[in-house]
Amino acid sequence: MLEKISDKLTNAMLREDTIQEESKELYSFGIQQGLFLLIGVISFIFIGWCFGMVWQALLYLVFYMPIRIYAGGYHAPTQKHCYVFSCAMLVLVLAVMKIARAQTTAYLVLTIVAGVVLFLLAPVEDKHKPLDEKEEYVYRKRAYIAISIELLLCLICVMLRWKMLLCICSAVITNAGMTALGYMVNKSRNTNR
Repeated sequence: MLEKISDKLTNAMLREDTIQEESKELYSFGIQQGLFLLIGVISFIFIGWCFGMVWQALLYLVFYMPIRIYAGGYHAPTQKHCYVFSCAMLVLVLAVMKIARAQTTAYLVLTIVAGVVLFLLAPVEDKHKPLDEKEEYVYRKRAYIAISIELLLCLICVMLRWKMLLCICSAVITNAGMTALGYMVNKSRNTNR
């Protein structure tokens, strides 16, 4: 569906001479990715609304993405699988946040453990996105920066009693889970060769 919409938009741009024929595939892919991202954000807002936690859902996304981009980890085989997996993960995260509001100490301990896991494993490449030596160095450095900033923000949130603490902790914990899962999938794939 997204492919058809992006093709129609790209063809319209071609007819209007907004883009050149040789750029058509690139624009079509970019539009498709933008639409996928938009649908994801709208879905996150809707799921947050269903839980009465819109700002928490958006903050979780804001803190999840910087680490996810650079730490890597498990990736679903298709965009549809990714969408379903991401929505299910958000439902689980918001449910746990709602239930565990009083368990700040447990959340902090899990976040520290998750931070250690991320520092040990990041970046974890995916079979669809292998990293060369230079990319691995750059991604590791950026992942370390993002993880450090978020762990520092957790400390600040504890000191100032900010309510966004659970959003940051949840983002670090789920990133560690995705990174560890990706690491295990890669190990399994390499063992089976």
